[in-house]
Amino acid sequence: QCGRSPLDSSGDEVLFLSTARPEKNITISGPAVDIVLRGEGPLEVSPMVLGTKIVLIAVGSVVVTAAAGLLIERSVIRRQGIEMTRDTMRATILGAEKTRRSISAMRSSRTFDDVKLKAEVAGVSDYKQTRIYKTVPVVAAWDSITEVAATEGYEFRVPAHNPRNPKNTPRPDEERILSLMENAKLPEYYAVDENANEVLYARPIVLSADCLLCHG
Repeated sequence: QCGRSPLDSSGDEVLFLSTARPEKNITISGPAVDIVLRGEGPLEVSPMVLGTKIVLIAVGSVVVTAAAGLLIERSVIRRQGIEMTRDTMRATILGAEKTRRSISAMRSSRTFDDVKLKAEVAGVSDYKQTRIYKTVPVVAAWDSITEVAATEGYEFRVPAHNPRNPKNTPRPDEERILSLMENAKLPEYYAVDENANEVLYARPIVLSADCLLCHG
C-alpha cells in the first residue's frame, strides 16, 4: 500500500510503504531522505495503486494551481476595476474643469446678455432655477459632473471649509482630506476604502474672478 501521512514532529512529510508482510517495512523521510530498512524479504508495491496515487497527486497539483490562478485573476480584475473607476472619476472631473474654462471664456467675451438674464431673476424665489445661475462657470462644471455621477452611480459632493450651503459641510473623513490637500498642496487625492468598498477621488476647486458673480 502507498499513503501520505501528515507532517511528523520534525516538520517533514513522511511517505510510508508497507510490504506484503507487515513486519517488513521501509520508511523514507525527507527532505534529508533518511532511509530506514526493517526486516528481510522482497518489497512488493502494486504499480496500479502507486500509479493511482501519482495521478491523484498530479490532479491535486492542477487543482491547487487552478485555484491559485483563479485567486490571482480575481485580484488582477479587481485592481483593474478600481483603476478603471479612478480613471473615469478623473476624466469626469477634468471634463468638468474644461466646461468651466469654456463658460468662463464665454463670460469674458460677454457672450451672455447679463442685463436680460438679471432681469429674469426679479421675483424668482429660487435663484438656482434661473438661466443666469446656469451661466456661472463652476455651476456649469458641477452640472456636468452631476449628470455623469447619476449615470455611473457615484456620489458627488462639494465639501468646503465655512460653506455657504450647509449641505457642503465636510464630513469627518472629508475634513481630513481637505486639510491634507490644503497643507500638502495636492493636485488630486485618490483612495480605496476596503471596509466601505468605495473608491474616492477628489480635486480642489481653485477660485477665480468669475466666482465673484456669486461670491462677490
